[in-house]
Amino acid sequence: MEDPTTPISCQNATKFNSEVSTTYRNTNQPFSIAYGFGFSAGTIGQDVVKLGLASDSSAFTLANIYFGQTVQKDTQQTGFSGIFGLSYSASGNNVPPVLVQAHKKGALKMPLYSIYLATEGNVHWKPGGVFTLGDADKKHCGEIVNWIDIIPNNYGHWKFELDEIKLESNVIINGGQSAAIVDTGTSLLLGPREEVIKIYNHYGANLSDHSIPCDQNVGPISFLINGHKYEVTKETLILKRGKDNNKCIFALSDFGTATNLWVLGDPFCRKFCQIHDIEKLRVAFPEAKKKH
Repeated sequence: MEDPTTPISCQNATKFNSEVSTTYRNTNQPFSIAYGFGFSAGTIGQDVVKLGLASDSSAFTLANIYFGQTVQKDTQQTGFSGIFGLSYSASGNNVPPVLVQAHKKGALKMPLYSIYLATEGNVHWKPGGVFTLGDADKKHCGEIVNWIDIIPNNYGHWKFELDEIKLESNVIINGGQSAAIVDTGTSLLLGPREEVIKIYNHYGANLSDHSIPCDQNVGPISFLINGHKYEVTKETLILKRGKDNNKCIFALSDFGTATNLWVLGDPFCRKFCQIHDIEKLRVAFPEAKKKH
């Protein structure tokens, strides 16, 4: 039975019990973080953090790590019990993210982490991807040919300049003066409304419900970043809607507000791995290796 003092927003989540930890320390310092969609708030604690199965002796273990103990969040039904922030800087009350703390302790082989997303996510218990600490993922990702410097910002976003966006027939959607954020937590590509409308019209998709015929002939969307072309293709741009092979979703949406920002979500992240350098503040997008 739930503790009546537990906020409703946290009652469906797996909770951390600091009273049974012999290594826990309460800092009595409050924190609050606003995300692109939602927020969380609570107090900052310090304890041993283990990444991996608790019963696995080879799990990555870090001592004296600061973390947020959430007692308030914006939704009841999230499907998960916490957020493992992967920013390069503190986003709440000057407490660095876990991997930045790990790097400062000398716990990482290299100041890198890598993310590989499988083309098919966690469907029927198939592996959804691989998260690599302290190195580039050479098994699932190709060679790094382009390092992209991050634009410093107050939110700790992995934000960078976006040179240009083109469609299949060299139709220029964006001629510069834009920026982009890479984010595995965003399921679609997001962009300025005017530019998104142009792409929808070009490919014959319906922006009102994001629908598109599954057999529609859709060429790649090319993002030019630091002089290097990254093409997002039909494989990750058109998503099946349930079991109906005739109804598909075009994985692109707009912010609905005036902005020059793009968010390169899962359609981009499934095509390209993300290698993050938390020391030199740069990111690389080697192409994900195809399954054989």
